[in-house]
Amino acid sequence: MIPLAVSSSDRTSKCWSEDDSPLKYIDLFNRFVETKVSSKYSVVQKLPLYVFGASSGGAFVSLLGTSSEVQRLTQAELAGVIVQISPFAGLIYREPKYSPMSVVPIVFIHMYKDSRIARTIVHTVAAMKKHTMPARVYVVHEKPLHENYFMEKRVLTAEQSAIFVQALNAAGYLSDSNYLIEDPRETDWRQ
Repeated sequence: MIPLAVSSSDRTSKCWSEDDSPLKYIDLFNRFVETKVSSKYSVVQKLPLYVFGASSGGAFVSLLGTSSEVQRLTQAELAGVIVQISPFAGLIYREPKYSPMSVVPIVFIHMYKDSRIARTIVHTVAAMKKHTMPARVYVVHEKPLHENYFMEKRVLTAEQSAIFVQALNAAGYLSDSNYLIEDPRETDWRQ
């Protein structure tokens, strides 16, 4: 795997927006493929390319999988798109801003309790299938937090993980069975 991370051009919010057209980033991507990948790893040209984006980045990468213009300009062949906790940006079931002519598979991953995103994804996948565009949905169910939770996810050390879970519990963010009480994207727990 050879990862390439591209941030939004909005340095304040760091989120992708309608102004961040995938076309702005094609030249950057093509230069990366030419200079970093093709010149060193000729075998990579034959490997499938997948793009992943979470939240607003998920909306952004969904455009890569559905814009025939973007795919035509990209030097590597896109094999699939993975969109996490985000609806589809092209909104096929409305008037699309980008042309949904692709057959690149798109996988949507969302949290079970995120009903707003789930509803949008259901509409999107139905519209994609109507246009014979391959799509799949994976739902992530909640899990209780325990002292080693973040260490097991390789995010924090065992000591840091325990301190973090204890702090969430002490602040009242965890239920008696150690589940988050509220949607972490909608609460002020980061304050």
